[in-house]
Amino acid sequence: MFLSGYIYETWWGSTGRFMGTFTWLLLFLDYFFLTRFYHFKKGHLVILSLSIFLQACWGISDFFWMNLFHFFDGVDNKGLWSTFAGGVGNINGYTSLMVSYSGLYAGLYLKEKKGKWSLLFLLMYMFTLLAAMYGMSDNAVFALFVLFLALPFFCFQKKEVLLQCIDLYLAFFLTMKLAVYLIPAEGSSYNVGDKGFFLLLGYSALPFLAIPVLGLLRLLVMKLREEAVQKLLRPLYYAVFCLILCGVIFVFYDANVSHKIAFLTKYKNYFLFDDAWGSGRGFIWKMGMDFFMNKMPLWQRIFGYGPDSYYMLTNDHYKFEISQSAFGAIDNIHNEYLNILLTIGMAGLIAYFLFIFFSLKTLWEKDREGEESFSGTVFPFATGIALLCYLGQAVINIAVPIVLPIIFILFFLGLGTKCRAQECSDDTAS
Repeated sequence: MFLSGYIYETWWGSTGRFMGTFTWLLLFLDYFFLTRFYHFKKGHLVILSLSIFLQACWGISDFFWMNLFHFFDGVDNKGLWSTFAGGVGNINGYTSLMVSYSGLYAGLYLKEKKGKWSLLFLLMYMFTLLAAMYGMSDNAVFALFVLFLALPFFCFQKKEVLLQCIDLYLAFFLTMKLAVYLIPAEGSSYNVGDKGFFLLLGYSALPFLAIPVLGLLRLLVMKLREEAVQKLLRPLYYAVFCLILCGVIFVFYDANVSHKIAFLTKYKNYFLFDDAWGSGRGFIWKMGMDFFMNKMPLWQRIFGYGPDSYYMLTNDHYKFEISQSAFGAIDNIHNEYLNILLTIGMAGLIAYFLFIFFSLKTLWEKDREGEESFSGTVFPFATGIALLCYLGQAVINIAVPIVLPIIFILFFLGLGTKCRAQECSDDTAS
C-alpha cells in the first residue's frame, strides 16, 4: 500500500472496485470469527437456498426485461438492460455468483444421501445454472469447465456417487435446452449484443447428442461392479482428462497459429487471442505483463503496487496507449491472479495460492472414521466446490465486494465446520 504512494486509494480501493486494504481486512475478520464461532445447522441451507432462489429469479426476470424493481425506468438503451442483472450489478459479477452457487449445490447433491434433500439440491443446481446461462457472461464457461473436469475425481470410490455425478451432467444439458426453449423471439437480452456461449450451444445439436450418450453411460455404470468402477473407469477418465487438456491446447494453437480447422472460425471470439479477445482483455493483460516484466521495480514485483491500484498503474504509465484504445480508463486487469500479482506482488500471490491450496485440502479431507457426516464432510466439501468454480471464472473476471466476500464467507463457514469436526474426532479418539 505504501510502495505506490497512493495510500488513500489503496486503502479504500476508491479508484477501482473498492477491493482495497480495508475490504481485505474485513475478510480476515470474517475468517477469524466464522471459522471459530459458527456452528452449522442444516436448516441454514434452507434459508440460504431461499435467498439464492429469489436472487436468481430477479436475474432471470432481468434477462426477460421484466424490470420488476423499475431500475431501468427511463433507460431506452436495451444494451444497458442486458448488461446488469439480479441486483449484483454487471452481468459478470452476477454470473460468477450464480455459477459458484451451482458448484455449491453440485457438491451437496453429490454427497447427500437423503432423497428429499437430494431433490432440493438438484433443483437448486439446475435453477442456478439456468440463471448463470441467462447471465450470458463467458466466465460461466471457465467455471463450469473446471467444475465438470474436477467432479469425477471425487466419484470413483463409490458407484452411487459416480451415478450422481452423471446426473449432474445430464441436468446441465437439460437445463441448457430448457434455457433456449424459454427464450422468446423478442423481448429478451438474447436479442441484444453478444450471445451467451451456452445459449449458442443450446441451439445446436450438442444437447440432443450428449443426453442419450450420458444416459447410456449411466446404464453402463449401473451394471458394473463396484470394483470395476475403480479399476476400469478411474484410469479411463484419467486418459480422457489428459485428452481434453490436450484438445484445449490444440484448439487454442490452431485458432492462433496453424488455422487448419475451419469450424473454429465460428468461435474465434473465444479462441483467437489478440488485443480484442475477451472484450479487450488481451490488450489489458499484455499491458499489465509488460509493466511487470519491463517497468516494475524489484521491490514492487515482490510486494505489489498496492491493493486495487491498477487504475493508478495504467494512468501513470500507459496513459497514451489507453487514449489510443477503445477504453476511456482501465481500473482492473480482469484477471484476479494477474491483478494480485501486480497489486500485492509475488509474495501476495504465493500466499494466496498457499492459503487456497491448504484450505481446499482441508475441506476435501475424508472423515477419519471413514463415515461421512453432513456437517463434517458434505457441507465443507460443497463449499470447496463452490470456491473451485469461483477460482475457475476468476481467470477472466475481477474481484468485487458484492461477490467475492459472499463466496469466501461460504468457504469460511465450510472451513470452520470442517476444522471443528476434526477437533471433535480427535477428542473422541483420545
